[in-house]
Amino acid sequence: MRDRPVDNETRRGAPSVNKGTKRGPERCRPASEPFTARVPFLAAVDTYILSTAPWDNPSAWQHKVEWVRQHLGSVDGTPAYKRLILTHHKNLNRGDYLVDDRPNRGASEFEGEWLEFGADPYPDWPAVTAYLLPDPKGTK
Repeated sequence: MRDRPVDNETRRGAPSVNKGTKRGPERCRPASEPFTARVPFLAAVDTYILSTAPWDNPSAWQHKVEWVRQHLGSVDGTPAYKRLILTHHKNLNRGDYLVDDRPNRGASEFEGEWLEFGADPYPDWPAVTAYLLPDPKGTK
């Protein structure tokens, strides 16, 4: 099984978030802390994971499911339980936000707000989290 995160995530209302890509070692290598600790909005908001796998490689689809189960939980009550959507048409999904590092596969045509991960103003997960989660002090 791969340690690389799956491509995208969405939060109910339709945010989709890209958690990992082939670009950039920070996004590809496993961290010492659980992924849910690095991306706290997974548990704080209603989030779905949108990802694309190669059409002619069925085992890649299985690896996406295995990664989500290993890093985000595999039982009811965990952040991604039954919340993985594998698609080649991200624009057909509905929601408020899509976090993705590329405009491909319909990301740039997504009906909600596309947050381009890895680019300003969303260079990393703390920046995405700061935008998506209200300030606990109520100053956002």
